[in-house]
Amino acid sequence: MANENSDEECINGTPPELQCVTNESALELLPQKSRTLYEKQYSKFKKWRIEKNAKNITENVLLAYLSSMSNHLKSSTLWSTYSMLKSTLAVKDNIDISKFRKLRTFLKKQNVGYKAKKSKIFSRDQLNRFLRDAPNHAYLMWKVCLLIGIAGACGRDELRQISIEDIADKDDLLVITIPDSKNWKKRIFTLTPEITEGINSLELFRKYAALRPAHCEHKAFFINYRLGKCSTQVVGVHTFAKIPSLIAQYLALPNPSAYTGHCYRRTSASLLADSGARIPTFKRHGRCKSTTVAEGYVEDSIRNKINMSRSILTGTSFVSVQSALDKSSLPELQGSSSNESSVETQVAGDTGTIKVSTSMGNTTIHFHNCSHFTIHVHKY
Repeated sequence: MANENSDEECINGTPPELQCVTNESALELLPQKSRTLYEKQYSKFKKWRIEKNAKNITENVLLAYLSSMSNHLKSSTLWSTYSMLKSTLAVKDNIDISKFRKLRTFLKKQNVGYKAKKSKIFSRDQLNRFLRDAPNHAYLMWKVCLLIGIAGACGRDELRQISIEDIADKDDLLVITIPDSKNWKKRIFTLTPEITEGINSLELFRKYAALRPAHCEHKAFFINYRLGKCSTQVVGVHTFAKIPSLIAQYLALPNPSAYTGHCYRRTSASLLADSGARIPTFKRHGRCKSTTVAEGYVEDSIRNKINMSRSILTGTSFVSVQSALDKSSLPELQGSSSNESSVETQVAGDTGTIKVSTSMGNTTIHFHNCSHFTIHVHKY
């Protein structure tokens, strides 16, 4: 009898005194930032099972559960629910629902015809118009937020986390560190002064930073700004999420509410794609693990679509600005018999400079607003 009680108290070979520690350790496997949501979804599923008298967790039970939700939830929400249940059931019940093929087939079918809503993005002209025309007296903080958010492809929570210690002013550029990014890795990016004629991003940053009250006790960089003055109040994530829609409203753009907190990252990605950046560069900049996501931004690039249209209709091949200026794409210049040739390139969007130095002399080529071009090199 004593042995039977001992066997009942020992769960899966784990002594009772260790079971509590094991359960607590297992919970640490869930994402820390969204653990509450995971627990909520698990409790909701558990309550539904009790109501339906479903004692066991099987593929058919999960299929019935998600099917009952499919009438009023979007496909993306169903996938999110599935993902959270997959993690919590693996941790709490040691059940791997990723092996349930019928369940995944059902979710994929729900995804047919579904088009996810995405934040609208700003074009380069719209950004320049706001930075140039909006009065600093009223919009200085928005300008600095927009510049940093787009330069670093930041999320709203990352903007909130930036402290005064995370920004290093190096005279000719800013070096900004995001200590706790989405993937738990420190991330560094820069902000350079040149944007377009009449706009200097570093001057805007320094004007805003100089207004910080001396008695401000916290270290958060972004603080409330109103009519030329800063208070000590920290700007919250909801304000960062709302700023793009307010900027769109200022620019009189249609449907300003469609410019959400994702606008910073999406605008940054789209501008980078328009500049001709390759997929690996985009993935490093935007912290995209998925090549499919990165390709989506490049595919949606209007500039790339224009280039492809020209190639189809005119038969003219094109390469991106970045790849066109890569040293490896200029073998004739690199192959000088004197071994004294060099190529230096500086590119910012559609504007750049090519400096070619050979034994025959130096040549500098400036270009502006070019979608594609060809350089012919002749040796005499």
